[in-house]
Amino acid sequence: MTQAALIVLDDDRPTATITGLSWPEYRVRTAIRAGAKHIVMTADRIAPDVVRAIDSARAAGASATLAKSPADAADLFHPDEAVLILSGGAVAPDMHLAALMAVERPTIACLPPDAGAEWELIDSQARWSGLAGLTGAQVRATAQMVGEWAFASTLLRQAVASGAERYWLGEDELTDARRSQAAQVVSRRIAASATRDADGWADRWVIAVSVRFLAVLLHDRLPVIARTAPWLA
Repeated sequence: MTQAALIVLDDDRPTATITGLSWPEYRVRTAIRAGAKHIVMTADRIAPDVVRAIDSARAAGASATLAKSPADAADLFHPDEAVLILSGGAVAPDMHLAALMAVERPTIACLPPDAGAEWELIDSQARWSGLAGLTGAQVRATAQMVGEWAFASTLLRQAVASGAERYWLGEDELTDARRSQAAQVVSRRIAASATRDADGWADRWVIAVSVRFLAVLLHDRLPVIARTAPWLA
């Protein structure tokens, strides 16, 4: 089954950068890390960072398209594709996104009902994280009834109505990048978790430690560092 991602960018998307990347570019990177080979993005406003995100996906070897409407987006998915839905401002560990990409049945990633009000309330039992694993067929069917830009919520409601399974996340596993200072917290966490193969003691205890320290210190400059790293090496 082909693996794809639908990235929904709405009005209140995060504006701060994460590891030096705009929110659309960061979403593309996370989708590709989760295994997406085919990316479709919808946006209420087409800004330069959205266009750069599409170019970034293509440069990474994925097919990527910016859809003008939910209906146009749905037409780009094959009914049998596994589609990772990325909406809202949720930042989750890569392992959870990969798990949602690999589900065999439509699945929505949920939080307990007492989680923050920024997460959409599904019912008395759960809130929605904005993340889900659906099929191309379900995305195509939902697009026939969606309003102009209510794509993500309509996908959620249809998934719930069709008996989608629930994938539970702990509130401490999810960060809302729309919150003040949240993007910096996520950037530092990503930089601090960066690892590399280390063969000798100097590599492991000097070089690797120094790299992680500098990554945390300069988390908002990581794309620049990555571009210059070969020359520095």
